[in-house]
Amino acid sequence: MSDSLVPTHNSLPPSSLHQFLPPSALEHVTLYASSTLPAGVFSQIFDLVKENMMEMYKRSSMGWSARKKREEMGHPAMRYLVLMDKKRGDEGEGEAGEGREEGKGGEDDWEDEDGEGEKVKGFASFMVTEEEGVEVIYCYELQLSPDSQRKGYGEELMKQLEGFGKNVGLRKAMLTVFTENTGAIRFYRRIGYEVDEISPGPRRLRSGEVREPTYYIFSKQI
Repeated sequence: MSDSLVPTHNSLPPSSLHQFLPPSALEHVTLYASSTLPAGVFSQIFDLVKENMMEMYKRSSMGWSARKKREEMGHPAMRYLVLMDKKRGDEGEGEAGEGREEGKGGEDDWEDEDGEGEKVKGFASFMVTEEEGVEVIYCYELQLSPDSQRKGYGEELMKQLEGFGKNVGLRKAMLTVFTENTGAIRFYRRIGYEVDEISPGPRRLRSGEVREPTYYIFSKQI
């Protein structure tokens, strides 16, 4: 790749992205670009974000807009690691942990190409981008269904995300976490993230009131 990783990577065709995906302990994880995400899967992951996070968005300085969230999720540079509940037998499945490239796999393994019959257990969305002049892999969402939480899936998805970034040639991962989401903060700290220097700090209003930020920006060297 050239010295400028972000535009070079984001100009790659979706079919070439799998080369950056590291091995994983998780089975049934599929790498998608936003353009290859099946409509049924997109609908499920949007609903998962809405169910898990909408109220926190509303209480934050970001606010909640379904339209803007859908636009963000459909950004051409957005990538997804989607953990699915397998619907059929094990016939035709590749080796565990390899994942599947861009939603392609044996037809006997999955219900349909549109994702309507597949159940999403969780996902991570991310982008190769630039923050304050530094090229990073930025995690936009890490979401798990209620019955898939506290099983180690989130940590494994983050390992794959970070490995993807490292294989691209990046050395830093970043993410945003709401200050009220104390469980997520503990999780990210446990896997090595800390508050980044560009994270917003307290603001003193004209009235003299000090207003704490509603979110932090965390980062980690990878």
